[in-house]
Amino acid sequence: MATTLAPPKPKRTGERPRPTSGGGGPLPPRDRGRYGGGGGDGWDPDSFVQRYKLGVWIGIGGIVMLFAAFTSAMVVRSGLGEDWRAIELPRVLWLSTGILLISSVSIEKARRAMWREQSADLRRWMTVTAILGALFLASQLVAWQQLASRGVFVATNPSSSFFYLLTAAHGVHLLGGLLTLGYVTLRVWRSSYWPTRAAAVEAAALYWHFMDGLWVYLLALLMVWR
Repeated sequence: MATTLAPPKPKRTGERPRPTSGGGGPLPPRDRGRYGGGGGDGWDPDSFVQRYKLGVWIGIGGIVMLFAAFTSAMVVRSGLGEDWRAIELPRVLWLSTGILLISSVSIEKARRAMWREQSADLRRWMTVTAILGALFLASQLVAWQQLASRGVFVATNPSSSFFYLLTAAHGVHLLGGLLTLGYVTLRVWRSSYWPTRAAAVEAAALYWHFMDGLWVYLLALLMVWR
């Protein structure tokens, strides 16, 4: 008596093979490229960069509104009475400005080194930027000390009050950027790659350039309306 063979079951479209003990199953997503992958593995570096930078731009918008309010208040207050007495700006502010401008150049070099896959240059320039940022904050403290040695304090007159307010507000925001920059720098030294490295470096560079530009604006404002 002839044996009837059952027809093979057709494969269902889109069915994934099941993993076996011999390792023949599907592999986890693999990183293709140093900056978050690409292609069909689920990592999209451009998407990460855009998301991070969008978050930074939102934060920048809030900071711009804050300092716009400070500027309006300063301009209005300077014309309300004769108690507004201009203060002589500490000379160390020029040094701190130079430090911050150089740090903006160094973080741009780090950003470009990252895209060129020059890991050694990326580590070096990120470290230089972090050090320069710390030096800028230290120079701001020196400026305050110089004013205090001349008897100029927060409550001395409205002009000095706005000087301390503006420089302190900028310093706090720059400190936040410095902490973020320090974190990214540590990650760069610990690992030559992680999925969101490009996004983190790009976002840090964008914020740092903004803080540089904001300081130049504040210095010009203090020179005109002091």
